[in-house]
Amino acid sequence: MDFSPCQSLDELEAVLKEYVEWFNCQWVSLKIKGMSPTEYQEHTSAV
Repeated sequence: MDFSPCQSLDELEAVLKEYVEWFNCQWVSLKIKGMSPTEYQEHTSAV
């Protein structure tokens, strides 16, 4: 991910969307059994 300063609001929006997508789908937490937040939510909804 590129965290260099944004030159416009559109660029900032694109960077934030990319970060939220990464956090929700790729980031893994040991506190939630090594799953991403999206995987954990799907797991708890299925139970």
